[in-house]
Amino acid sequence: MDTLQHSFIGTSPAMAKALQFAARAARSNAPVLIQGESGTGKEILARIIHQNGPRRQRRCVAVNCATLTGELLVSELFGHEKGSFTGADRQKLGKFELADKGTLFLDEIGEMHISIQPKLLRALEEGEIDRLGGRDSILVDVRVIAATNRDLKSASKRGEFRRDLYYRLNILPITLPPLRERREDIPALIRYFISQFGDETEPPVTNISSEAEAMLCRYDWPGNVRELRNVIHGAILLGSGGIIGVGDLAGSLESEGDPLLDEKTLDGAVRKA
Repeated sequence: MDTLQHSFIGTSPAMAKALQFAARAARSNAPVLIQGESGTGKEILARIIHQNGPRRQRRCVAVNCATLTGELLVSELFGHEKGSFTGADRQKLGKFELADKGTLFLDEIGEMHISIQPKLLRALEEGEIDRLGGRDSILVDVRVIAATNRDLKSASKRGEFRRDLYYRLNILPITLPPLRERREDIPALIRYFISQFGDETEPPVTNISSEAEAMLCRYDWPGNVRELRNVIHGAILLGSGGIIGVGDLAGSLESEGDPLLDEKTLDGAVRKA
């Protein structure tokens, strides 16, 4: 793919496989379902697919399905007419209309209430939506890319997510691996983030000690690339410049289950003090 972002730096087989699938998906207009833990870069990948696809000249509109519920999410997706509910003092176009001829990214699709899912399925299968309070159906031409940190297949078997919607979204599935499953990419990511944030201090930070790098490579990264980015940024801002050492990482890692992390970061912090 032409465009790569920081979450996808590295050469691990797991990430190479995901990017290979993404490159194929970009050439299509079919729905894409991106699955992966929080912080793995699902929205970044969705935008890369859009930017490399046939709809690149049109908008990529994003909606987080976990932040809105009920009528608010229906209104956000499909729009509403004036007076359709309390507080609807004017007509509003939904994200489907705003993304017409482009891409709609539905983040955390697994959190969408099952009562709303038939409306989404209709939009996908028939290319039609209804605004809240509207009388006429509206034709839309939208490519949908959805993302989730849940196992939607299992959720559909439990009746928590519609099976027909799952199958409709799962035409082009992509799974992003957690950072702990591509540890060989961590050194390259560390250096990328140092290059991004190193100049924010004086003297600038240009490197990391081998001991600190080894510690970061051993860590499990429950927050994935997002957590690594924030840890490096914080170490640069709180450090003394030059090189990131073990002491600069004190308190920034969840060390539960790894007493060696506690011991080394504490020792480093004491030496630095």
